[in-house]
Amino acid sequence: MCFCKFLILSIEGLLVQSSIFSRRTSKLRNSISIQMSSSTDTVIQTVEPEFVHEGNANCCPIPGDAPNIKSAELPTIEAIDGINKEGDEYYDQSFEAQKMMKGECNDGYFTHISIPFSSSSPMKGAYICLDGDSSYWTSPPSHLIFTLTSSKGDKTSKKYKFPEFEEYRWYFLHVDLPDVVLCEITGKGRYKEYFDIESLVFISREETPEEITSREAREKLWSEAPVVRPEFVKGGNEESEGRDSIPIPRDDPKLVDPSFSIVKCKNDSYCKESEWYDRGSTAQRMLKRGGSVYLSHLSIPFPSPSPMKGAYICVSKNVSSPSLLFTFTDCDGKKTSKKYEFTRLKHWFEWHFLPINLDNVVLCEIEGKGSWLCGKNDRSFSIYSLVFLRGDDIPTSSPSLPFPLPLPCRAISPYTVPLDSVTLTPTSPSTITPQCIIGSGGFGDVILALLVSPFFPTPAVLCAVKCMKNACTHEENVRCVERMKKEFSRQCKLYSKASLQSCIPRPLHILDLLDGDLKGTFGMAMEFCQGGNVIEFAKSWAVDLDECDPCEDDEEDLVYDPVKIAALCVAIIECVATLCVAKKKLVHRDIKPDNFLVRYDALKKQCHVLLGDLGFVEI
Repeated sequence: MCFCKFLILSIEGLLVQSSIFSRRTSKLRNSISIQMSSSTDTVIQTVEPEFVHEGNANCCPIPGDAPNIKSAELPTIEAIDGINKEGDEYYDQSFEAQKMMKGECNDGYFTHISIPFSSSSPMKGAYICLDGDSSYWTSPPSHLIFTLTSSKGDKTSKKYKFPEFEEYRWYFLHVDLPDVVLCEITGKGRYKEYFDIESLVFISREETPEEITSREAREKLWSEAPVVRPEFVKGGNEESEGRDSIPIPRDDPKLVDPSFSIVKCKNDSYCKESEWYDRGSTAQRMLKRGGSVYLSHLSIPFPSPSPMKGAYICVSKNVSSPSLLFTFTDCDGKKTSKKYEFTRLKHWFEWHFLPINLDNVVLCEIEGKGSWLCGKNDRSFSIYSLVFLRGDDIPTSSPSLPFPLPLPCRAISPYTVPLDSVTLTPTSPSTITPQCIIGSGGFGDVILALLVSPFFPTPAVLCAVKCMKNACTHEENVRCVERMKKEFSRQCKLYSKASLQSCIPRPLHILDLLDGDLKGTFGMAMEFCQGGNVIEFAKSWAVDLDECDPCEDDEEDLVYDPVKIAALCVAIIECVATLCVAKKKLVHRDIKPDNFLVRYDALKKQCHVLLGDLGFVEI
């Protein structure tokens, strides 16, 4: 009984869909008949199509996000194949027509297409891509008639005749009308009654002087960038693991990890409405573990300025580009471009090494020109994998500190050093001068001090000591001591995870210089972050406009470099993200700029952002 009911409902649903389909195609046929009858009263102007270049739908002469593209109302585009029928109804080709307008591969066979536009605006013309192949499933148009309707209902018809050709071609169809809200296309195929169109892009206006200048600047950059020859590493065929066998392990500390979450990638051979336009998530997967991504522009930011020796890249024999332009931006905003030109690939997949040899890189932008498969006019290309390599002078481990951390942390102190062997300089509260204090808070002061012990591998360690503020009562001091011991123990446990050693300050020792009444100095010694907190570090980059009175501390006169500040913000986000991934149940409870510290190495020109003050942390 239930099955019968389900069957009846399914049949009713199919009948409703069939009715909707019938009404839609009937409506389109009516509009077509009206158009054909009215076209007999309209003078049809014959316009010669202008040949642009060879190439398939990926070779559009303008990018998919060009500001002078005239946007169509994609969901309301209607099209039919008026030759072939399914029963009494013509084949609905509206979905294929929408793909055609988005630059995607389509299998449409058209006799009539109706394209409404989102607003009344001028139309300069249209770029059209046609396949001249004489195969049985293709039928390029011998001619097309564009009937263009204005917002006032006036119609203008233009006829475009196309010559015979055998390859993919792009033409420009001149329109030059001040007001178009609807374009209806009819025509006839060269080999069949219907016609097919690979891609169609409408243009509203000519390029502005600024757009021309920007385009010419990019072309000049391509022509003037120094050419660097990639170094072949190894190859493999499509059935082997050659493309996946990266020349260096992905967890090698020499590799520079980008800020994966904000990598941006687009394929501008498609319009913005296409699902293939934004390739950011695919590009992130490609950078993490490999996998083909089709793109035209790739932007890769790095969490901190990094010296770069080069990059390993895996490219494909057919769809990769013979020429790649890498533009690197350093922390001072300086841009350096390098053009890598590949010879014809001999293997299906090939790994190459790209020499870079630049310091303090915070951003890498990549563009391609052409592809082996589609020729020099292809706007998209493919990269299978890409990893960046640090310079040879960069250590191959976490930023080095005086001595290693034994694992696991069994005691409150991570070092098996007797407490009575440790001396603190300054040695007591009475010898702490204002010059020693580098910070303060509700807990007490942070002082800059030397830890000295014959058990240390180095004679003395410069550190920051978070000192407990002496309370009024003995009980309060006991609670403060226990709280600080708990914080130190928690920090040791977190630091024992290798992935977190670049996110939090290194704990060094518990300093217990209290007397019997718990009076004196008690604190936890940690790695001293030379860059200070992120606010102080950012100010060190700023330019003071008020040079007349440099003693005046007026932040309104400070001008910050946006590239450097952006790199610092990215580093902050990466620090928090790494902590959250490593400890999913960790709650810091005191996130603020003052608690982000900068581990800075002036000699190596490296900095890492760390999250300090773990006193309120809960797991």
